[in-house]
Amino acid sequence: MNNSELKNLVTPKTVRVTVKNLTELHSIYRWSSCIADYRFNELNKQAMNAGIAYILAHEAQEVGKDVNMTKLPKIIMHRVFEKLFLCDIREDYLERILRLGNISRADFDNVIETCIEQEMGKSFADFIDVKRECFETRIFQAAVKLATKMELFEIRRQIPETDYISKVRDIDPILLGFSDIPGFAKISHEYSKEMILFRQISGLRNRIRWNKRLGAIKCSVLGHNFEVAVIAYLMALHEYGDERIATDCFFIGLFHDLPETFTGDMPKPVKDAIPGLRRATELFELEMVRRHIYEQLPEHLKEAMHDVMVEEEEGKKEEERRERHKDLIKRADYLSADLECARNIIAGSIDPYFQDVINKDLKGNKLGEIFSEVLVSIMEDKSF
Repeated sequence: MNNSELKNLVTPKTVRVTVKNLTELHSIYRWSSCIADYRFNELNKQAMNAGIAYILAHEAQEVGKDVNMTKLPKIIMHRVFEKLFLCDIREDYLERILRLGNISRADFDNVIETCIEQEMGKSFADFIDVKRECFETRIFQAAVKLATKMELFEIRRQIPETDYISKVRDIDPILLGFSDIPGFAKISHEYSKEMILFRQISGLRNRIRWNKRLGAIKCSVLGHNFEVAVIAYLMALHEYGDERIATDCFFIGLFHDLPETFTGDMPKPVKDAIPGLRRATELFELEMVRRHIYEQLPEHLKEAMHDVMVEEEEGKKEEERRERHKDLIKRADYLSADLECARNIIAGSIDPYFQDVINKDLKGNKLGEIFSEVLVSIMEDKSF
């Protein structure tokens, strides 16, 4: 697709349906047969899938495998739609259901594609339809299963031991099936440096945004990062019509608040009230990222994380590119915050702070025409 066609993919309908889907992911709880824990929802799971896929892709590139990074955000967004249509049906159970009904996987996938077309339109559905057989899809599938194994380990103390053992027995053979992917066996080891990074990312599910407000919905930093990634991807497509820029923005958005796993967060009004405090905070975050991420990873993964971290030393290469991306990520960050406020208002919160945040961002023209239009329509309809 040329630049103009890519820009035209992003319409008010595209954005509205996407944010509706992200909202629904927030409401789908995982492991619901064992626990009811808001930290383990599908929005957080998709964030982990995407983060692990990014690292796996760079491991494969390190040994000379050809990986088209621009395919990954499309595969990830396609997965979002699949999860909404499948909810909590396991992949292996789905395969068994299809065999019992003598239904081919191709026929089932065609139905999913038709549903996506009806929601998003044919052009966008075709755009995110990356073939299941490609290597990038296999990387993502491996990431999905590894993220599932990580979640299972995290909920171990909340479920009966027999359930834990049974679920481990189910997933371990599936993980062994990805041993041909370069670096997967090493990365998936419980004590690998990469696994430590994944646990740091996962820790963001425990950091709750708006925790001083009278909110009706709990929004995690991990889920927020994923929402910023998707919004930034759409913004970049719309503004630049360039898949490479959009892919950069997706992964920068995905990791943009990662330092908070080490530092916590200081409210913006406080950071901006004292000259130099914001920059000092950024320098501290950079120090923590350097200590806990860069110094712990092999060189090729260190460079991969450098490319997606907005906290960076001044004078680094590609400074113009970084600043351009930071501005777009900031706008995606604003919109994600506004959507979190909208969800709380629609869910019944009477805290006026949420409406004040939305009014301020709309008045300041921070979001761009299409994205402002969508936010206004959501608030008018009181529905996503």
